[in-house]
Amino acid sequence: MRKKILILFAVAACFLTGCTNYIKDGTELMREGAYQEAIESFQESIDKEKDVEEAYRGMGMAYYKMQDYGQARENLQTAIDL
Repeated sequence: MRKKILILFAVAACFLTGCTNYIKDGTELMREGAYQEAIESFQESIDKEKDVEEAYRGMGMAYYKMQDYGQARENLQTAIDL
């Protein structure tokens, strides 16, 4: 529980201070096992049109870790196509 609260504070602080490195944030969240939060960070990168290919790759890996293989394949294929 404490780990999740720390992750939320870190992400919130990043958003409040204007941090825009969503790929780095998403990667760190993945290392911590916060896959859904990582997906949200990668999606922010896509929405801002920054590092889109890398964001789709990260989302694919996060979905894979969550054992959602259909979404994983779809996102990884999008990364390849881009």
